Amino acid sequence: MKMRSVVVMPMIRPSSNRTRWIVPAHPMCAATETAAVAARFAGSRPEGRPGAVTKVSGEVFRVDVHDQDG
Repeated sequence: MKMRSVVVMPMIRPSSNRTRWIVPAHPMCAATETAAVAARFAGSRPEGRPGAVTKVSGEVFRVDVHDQDG
């Protein structure tokens, strides 16, 4: 299954860090669905692996992703 893109705010992606922060409460984000998906998968994959979701606090989740632009 391919995940569809969502707006993530803020997004931290220096060259050495492939991490995106999802803040579902942000008005620009497809919020409710993203929060539900992130909550369901939080902790299901090893941290630092692509697709890993870690709950940070409240409704803030960190998702480890592949860089699409290399």
